[in-house]
Amino acid sequence: MKRKVTLLILGMLFLLPSILYGDIDTLWTKYFDSDMGTDKGYSVLEAENGDYIFCGVYGLTDLIVGRVDSAGDSIWTNIYSYPMEGSVQGRDIIDIGDGNYVIAGFHIVNLKWDMMLAKINGEGNAIWTRFYDFGADESAYGVCQTRDGGYLIAGRTSSFDAIAFDVFLVKTDSIGEVQGTYLYKSDGGWDAAYGVDTTADGGYIVACQSDSASLLRFDSQGNLLWKYGSGAMAYYAVKTLANSDFIALGISSDDFMKVSLVNDNGYAYNSRNYGLSGDYYYTTGYGLDITSDGGYILTGVVSDYIFNDRVYIVKIDGYLNSLWSRIYGTDADWKYSGAYSIKETSDGDYIAVGYNDADIWLLKLGEVQDVVSGDSTNIPNNYLTLTSYPNPFNTTTEIKYYLPTNQNITLEIYDLLGRKIQT
Repeated sequence: MKRKVTLLILGMLFLLPSILYGDIDTLWTKYFDSDMGTDKGYSVLEAENGDYIFCGVYGLTDLIVGRVDSAGDSIWTNIYSYPMEGSVQGRDIIDIGDGNYVIAGFHIVNLKWDMMLAKINGEGNAIWTRFYDFGADESAYGVCQTRDGGYLIAGRTSSFDAIAFDVFLVKTDSIGEVQGTYLYKSDGGWDAAYGVDTTADGGYIVACQSDSASLLRFDSQGNLLWKYGSGAMAYYAVKTLANSDFIALGISSDDFMKVSLVNDNGYAYNSRNYGLSGDYYYTTGYGLDITSDGGYILTGVVSDYIFNDRVYIVKIDGYLNSLWSRIYGTDADWKYSGAYSIKETSDGDYIAVGYNDADIWLLKLGEVQDVVSGDSTNIPNNYLTLTSYPNPFNTTTEIKYYLPTNQNITLEIYDLLGRKIQT
């Protein structure tokens, strides 16, 4: 049986959570505060035993790496103050598979920027640290491990006659020694690479912001194969899929969180925008992960231009349809929260890291079921995925769902703050 529901929505954009009888809940949150300035967490991952490790900047000057257990209790927190003045920031951390981890970031001293790559063990002790100076200013925002056991660092440079900054990649061996550099020049002024992953054939896919592209595909020798996008949009994260295609996340030309599926020839065959509508809102996607159900989990920041930032998280299926979305943080003026990284955990939940005002903010989220105690007839054993069009929508949307027989269901609709608005 096919049914159709037409809704009239007033006010802000609502993205419909499409799991019936299900909800998402905050399992725990943890804060790390230096009392010295703006602390931010930029990357998080799950360790081999179910712990979580994150990196970021502490007190505006120091690299911080922390490890917490599955309940969020701190195991260790290391602050790396290198023997030089200035600021050291960790922007990306990856698990290299031997109980050790590699961190990419940058060092700033006397207004001079240098790329940084560091290897640490599971106790947070530094094994080696490398700084890279190519003449002018360089910074790193992402890193991936290459097939030969080395690393590819993604960032930006003002060296090599760049116009302000150009997209810059540095290939190193397993101990961080430079093997090669790759440059993508455009006519823009503030270009940078933010996310990077290896491709099925040993090349590289790069999420970037530049005057002429937002996704770059290189072969294993650093030769550009194709580019996608334009300066009107940007991607900040990218991952290679099992079918050799790519998923990229960033911001669209009209200020929505943008997610795209792109094939290996550089053709975007599916794209969706998410976020709040209105003249004063923009939503940026920074972190993504591929989930075990074949979908994706996305996170970023929803802002109102002047007064407020909040964490934005959306779960989508393999076709980029929204399943649910949540906003975390206060909507009070001059309060700022955001998330830069999110991962699905081995227990099927999600771990995200970002900031809440001046503190590093670690959030553990999990799906819960609405079950009435003592009434077994209300225990769900499946769920329905609804299709709505158009989505995102402004004033109206049409939601279609299918039932195998003529039976009763309960349809509940929530707004982006998790408030039930209609049953």
